[in-house]
Amino acid sequence: MEIDQQIVALEGAIDTSVFAPPARGWDKTFDCSIRPRPIRIYAPMPPSGKDGDDGIDVVVHVSVLVNGTVGHVQIEFSPRPDLNEEALRTVSTWKFQPFLCNQRPTSSEGDEVVHFQGR
Repeated sequence: MEIDQQIVALEGAIDTSVFAPPARGWDKTFDCSIRPRPIRIYAPMPPSGKDGDDGIDVVVHVSVLVNGTVGHVQIEFSPRPDLNEEALRTVSTWKFQPFLCNQRPTSSEGDEVVHFQGR
């Protein structure tokens, strides 16, 4: 891709109305009822165990606050109830990119997976 740019000095008076926003609809806000999943920015997994290479996934429902921290966590699915408490503790330390609605951070929620290896 190639861009050719030229700068020319305008002479004479400039109509300042060209810098004004359009008359209608330029500041319209949008409905934020459809929210994407929270985006993880810090999400360490539990340390690996020594019982082979098998993995176990625990699904956790997470509420993300406007500052990106986790507010509420609950188990959605777990094949191993003995790992539930560790999954909840782990997810409670995660950080997320807050969802933006009309340029403002907003709380959100979603399901996240905690991977246990060798447990």
